This record gives sequence, C-alpha cells and structure tokens, in this order.
Amino acid sequence: ADKLIAFTQPSGIHDHDGHLIRELTPASAAQLIIDQTLAPAVLPLAKAAIAAVEGGVPRAHIMSYCDDGALLQELYSVDGAGTLISQANFEQIRSASADDVSAIIEMITPLEEQGVLVRRDREKLAAEIDYFTVIERDGLIIAIAALYPYQTDPAKNHATLGEIACIVTHADYRNGNRGARLLETIENQAQAMGIEQVFVLTTQTAHWFIENGFNEGSVAELPEEKQSLYNYQRNAKVLLKPLA
Repeated sequence: ADKLIAFTQPSGIHDHDGHLIRELTPASAAQLIIDQTLAPAVLPLAKAAIAAVEGGVPRAHIMSYCDDGALLQELYSVDGAGTLISQANFEQIRSASADDVSAIIEMITPLEEQGVLVRRDREKLAAEIDYFTVIERDGLIIAIAALYPYQTDPAKNHATLGEIACIVTHADYRNGNRGARLLETIENQAQAMGIEQVFVLTTQTAHWFIENGFNEGSVAELPEEKQSLYNYQRNAKVLLKPLA
C-alpha cells in the first residue's frame, strides 16, 4: 500500500495544548503514546499507523470523519487533512536542480511584475540554478533563495563576499519562519565556502534583514561588478552582514 488512511472522531493527533499536530515521525508519535498525550479514540489508530509505516507503508494519515471534505482535502491538497505519520521528511531544505527551474520562475514572476524583484533572464536563471536553495513541501517548492559568491580579495583563492538574492516564500506558507530557516541555511553555505560577509539589495524588506543581523551599508561596499550594475532609480538599500 502507498498510503493508510484512518478515520476517527478527533481531527487527528493533538499536543498537550490541544493543537493539531500536522506531521509526525513514527518515533515522535510513539513518544506521544509513552507520554500519554493521545486521546483514547486516537490511541489505537496511532499504534496502527506507526506499525504500518515501520512495516513499509510510506505514509499514514489520521483524520476525522466529522470534518466535511477531509478525505478530498487529503487527496487533492498539498497540506492534506489531519495528522500525517511518515518516515520521510514532509518538508525539506535542499539544493535546487534543473527540475526546479519552472517552479522558481512561477514563484518569482508575480514579484517581478510588481517590481519587488528585478526581472531575471530565464536562460541565465537556468544556468545559475546551482546557486539556488529551495524548501520543498511534499513535492511543492514553497520557498527559494540564492547565494552568489564574489571573489573580492586577490590574495585569496576563494570567494570572500556573497550576495543573498531572490528570497521568496510562497504566499500560503509565510507564517512558518521558513524565510529565517532558509537564510540561516544560506549563511551556513556561505561560511563553508569561506565567505566572510554577505549582502542583499532590497527595496521592500530591509526591516526583516535588519532583524536578522544585517546592517545598512553603501553602494561603495559592493563588488565592482555589482556597483556598475546598481540601479539608482530603483534605489535598493544595501545591507551587509559579517559571518566571521
């Protein structure tokens, strides 16, 4: 079987505060059983779901028969309904691949049309896909960001400055702190490359970057090739963050 669906009266598995838990691994679900957190009606279904997933069924869902349309929501929406128990991560941060280009274009196009992002040449974007990192949720790309390295110190054989660009989160998933998680991932990548400082150019979200450790800088602090391309009419703020 590819999926086990179990129906009960509660809407799924809830935590101590009564909040629905959307995703669990078998181990974390088993811990809830040990902690005696589960409602009596859910307990046998949770045990069955854990056994099914540990036995090779990729996914098990526990949902309510009282929720109108729950099954359709589970089958035809990304987030589904009730609680998912699965060995695999439902949501993961990973490097982008050529297969993600169309999804990235779909995400950035509305923001380009609004003037929030500078329009990117599609062929160039495809050629630069290795610079991108994405958050994937059950097969759907829901957040993206790019890191462009610049070698500004001739005495060093690696990039020392990096541009963080094109940070975008899908409109339906902006409440889960994903932008901050993606930013942290990009910064860790930069440090692993030997990059000592990162910068962003932004016209809309300077406050968010400042909250995440960036400080306002000047165009003169950008790499020469970025200075030559800087659009003074757009007047994007230059924000920098040391990584050392």
